[in-house]
Amino acid sequence: MANILWIDNDRVFLNPFVSRLKRANHTPVHVRTVQEGEEYLNSPEKALGPAGGWHLVLIDVMMSVPPTAETCEAYSAEATRQGRRAGVVFYERNRARIAELGAVAAFPTMRGDDDIRQELIDLGVPHANIVYKMDLPDTREFLAWVEGLLAVRKGNE
Repeated sequence: MANILWIDNDRVFLNPFVSRLKRANHTPVHVRTVQEGEEYLNSPEKALGPAGGWHLVLIDVMMSVPPTAETCEAYSAEATRQGRRAGVVFYERNRARIAELGAVAAFPTMRGDDDIRQELIDLGVPHANIVYKMDLPDTREFLAWVEGLLAVRKGNE
């Protein structure tokens, strides 16, 4: 099964979805900040994920970014549009690393903004990898979406 890194600051909403992934024998690791996400992608101890590699990286588009010395410039209010596109900035900064790890990047988001969706598409993210969370309100539908992404990844190996 798959090792899934999920970067999203919403804890309560995600609990049933994380539980569904676990019941399907996937290993989700949920982190709540872009800093933690970068740590899991770039730290040798964490970059491989549980049992040897990230297969899927789920990135929320809109996240608050706690100010730290490392994030102030890269994740500035201007660059993230007050957090509205923090996930896009995260992906821009880390897409080479995600590809190097052989993972698929996908964006379950609460934002339905066409401009942000187009930014992600322009960065090479397939349409199918960007979903509005409310279009997958049932955990079974969400799991089917995730497993579809993983099947495409497996087909590309």
